Amino acid sequence: MASYLISLWRKRLTRIFDEQLRDLVINRHIMRQANDVWKRHKGGNGGGRLAQWMVQNYLAFATTTIRRLSEPPPEQPRKSQTSLSLVILLEDMAANHKLLSRRWYTGMYPKRIFNRDFRANRDFNNLCGNAKAQFMPERRIRVDIAAIKRAVRPIKRLVDKVVAHTEEDRRKKGRPKWGQINKAIDLLVIIYKRYHVLLTATAMDPFDVERLVNVTNDLERVWPRVKKCEKGGV
Repeated sequence: MASYLISLWRKRLTRIFDEQLRDLVINRHIMRQANDVWKRHKGGNGGGRLAQWMVQNYLAFATTTIRRLSEPPPEQPRKSQTSLSLVILLEDMAANHKLLSRRWYTGMYPKRIFNRDFRANRDFNNLCGNAKAQFMPERRIRVDIAAIKRAVRPIKRLVDKVVAHTEEDRRKKGRPKWGQINKAIDLLVIIYKRYHVLLTATAMDPFDVERLVNVTNDLERVWPRVKKCEKGGV
């Protein structure tokens, strides 16, 4: 039972990154590159409609993906209902936290590693926030779940009332705030990284995918920089 559940959690964690978190990080990276290009662009009104379309699409994608990552378990799940989200995964881990024991975790470290026991126990202490814990504390996992819920609350309202549905008086829900979106993405990445270390005893950085995507040159074909004239030039 224990090995099956842990194996299942690892597979779900990988799917969460591959199907949800990776594209969220990449799309924000592209939008930041676009914003940098727009700041340097001193041309006319050309491309304004395209820029507006890009922003609208990014906001719709980012907010719905954040909502998807933070989706809680259904109160009354149907027999065939198997939703996947980071929060649903964490809820399952919290309910079975005693499977995430110190002995199990330290056993994942290869024997050839220098100071293996010291490093493994140190890392487990950092994950738990408690040097005496023999299992990943349920409370520690639930603190992360609560942090996600707080960060995504205004975004969830926006998706429910504006993106997915039409609120009669949209002013009640306000406008999307870039700071709220960025804060939620950063938090989701931090928490994802923590549980990746816990389940695999290896570190990974979701932001690594950013270096694989550079569209600045493509964007500057639409919004070119205005070159300053040389002294004495036309």
